[in-house]
Amino acid sequence: MSWVIYLISDEEVYCWTSTGALVGIATLGFTMVICWMGVYREMAVLPERHFPVPMVLAHGILAVTTVVLVVLTVLGQILRRLASGDLRGFPPVPGLALQARTG
Repeated sequence: MSWVIYLISDEEVYCWTSTGALVGIATLGFTMVICWMGVYREMAVLPERHFPVPMVLAHGILAVTTVVLVVLTVLGQILRRLASGDLRGFPPVPGLALQARTG
């Protein structure tokens, strides 16, 4: 939901909130894939064994696509702010400050 709010309002705080939530969700998803792979290889009849492999792969591909798109959007936000000269919230970088004075 915070991603939709970010897209509507263009407030940076929602961008970072969404990215943090997505990192947590991706970590959980990666953990579940590792568990599923272990169950899928066993001969035991567990409910997780009946997940169709193409659906698990499609879900993983869509999840990776989502993460890549969010990261690209966040990087675009950072680059747009740097290009406009708005350095609020960025830590001071000595080389960047020197270039700004001499350039």
